[in-house]
Formats: sequence, C-alpha cells, structure tokens
Amino acid sequence: MLRVLFDPDGFFKENRDPSLAVALAVIVVSCVVSGLGVYMNLDLIRGEFLKSVSLYIPQEKALKLFESFKYLIVVNACVSAVLGWVVLSALVHMISSLLGGYGGFVRTLKVMSFGYLPKIILFPLNQAVIRLSGSLLNPATVIMGIASTAWEIYIMTFGVKNARDIRTDKAFLSVFLSVIVVMLIGILGKIFSRV
Repeated sequence: MLRVLFDPDGFFKENRDPSLAVALAVIVVSCVVSGLGVYMNLDLIRGEFLKSVSLYIPQEKALKLFESFKYLIVVNACVSAVLGWVVLSALVHMISSLLGGYGGFVRTLKVMSFGYLPKIILFPLNQAVIRLSGSLLNPATVIMGIASTAWEIYIMTFGVKNARDIRTDKAFLSVFLSVIVVMLIGILGKIFSRV
C-alpha cells in the first residue's frame, strides 16, 4: 500500500481496480482527520469568527452563536471530505471521458480515494505547525498545503491513467482541471458567503 505514495503508476498498473473496502477506509480516515483537524483548532476558529463578526454582533452574542454551531462545523468538515471526494471524482470521470477514457465511475471513485493519503500522512505535521504558530493560515501551512495538493495530483493522475486507460498527459489534465474547478467553487463559496 505504501507503494502508491511513491510509485503510483506501478501500484495502479498492478491494482487497476482497487478494493472498494480499502478505498472507503481511506475516505473514512480522511473524514475523521478533517473533523479532528477542525475540532483541535476550534479555539483558533472561534477567534477568527469573533473577529469577523465583531462589527455586526456584540461579542457575547457572537460567542453564544459560535458555541451553538461549533460541533456543526466539525460535522461539516467530515461531510465536506466525503462530498469533495465524490464531486472531484465525478469531474475527473467526466473530463477523462471527454479525453477518451473509459470504464465505470466506481473504479474512478476507488482510485481517486488514494489521492487523499498525503493529507492523512501530513496531518500530524500540519497540526503541529498550526498549534505552534497559533494560526490556521501561515507560510508553513500554505507550503504544506501546496506540497500536499501536488502529491495528491501525482497519485490521482496515475490512478486515473490506469483505471481509465488513457495517456498520462490526459490523466493529468483530467485531475488538474478538476482540482482547479473544486478550488474555484470553494473560493466562490467563501466570497458569496460574506455578501
């Protein structure tokens, strides 16, 4: 299984149709890691929330509002991890189909799940940096985020290449464009949530 991290092409050549149980296990762990990351940083999230609403809501009311929704934020992180996997897989499946890929959607879901391994592996380091810096967004976490995303794209590209039987460049394009679309959706969601 560790081979997928450093030789995804070789791994997926031998495992063109990985086990659904393993794929779901990776996603469940990713879900738990996402929720745990939010839970561990609720104090920092609370601080950011209070700063962002301080002009509109008195501090005491804002604190009560946060307290009433804090566990919903944790659950949202878990649900978003699963939905993100399905949406990203669907986009990759559609784009790779347009580029000549073939095969079922479930196989795409399975290989895409392995791309979430870098996030899981880097979770302890990322959390240590956040806790030491006292900030959710700092240069070290940004660099780790970029490195993790590149590693995820690397793994997913070779999963798609082998599962959808397309060239590496087409698999990369399918994954890269899909990641960009998901990121843009996230950015637009943040912009419109402030309006």
